[in-house]
Amino acid sequence: MAESSSKPTIKVQSSDGEVFDVDQDVIKLSNTINTMLQDLGMDAEQDQTEAIPLQNVNAAILKK
Repeated sequence: MAESSSKPTIKVQSSDGEVFDVDQDVIKLSNTINTMLQDLGMDAEQDQTEAIPLQNVNAAILKK
């Protein structure tokens, strides 16, 4: 499916439960999500084991 990449990713979970690995560069395009992650103290160097829930975003939006 997708090529293995060394780019940092953030795991996010849609409101309907689907989990996505999103490139940090893509996350930066969303001011809202980017600000939320900064407020949580997350950065690219951290190992992330749990997905961050996005309660108002469904899987169809995240697939775009």
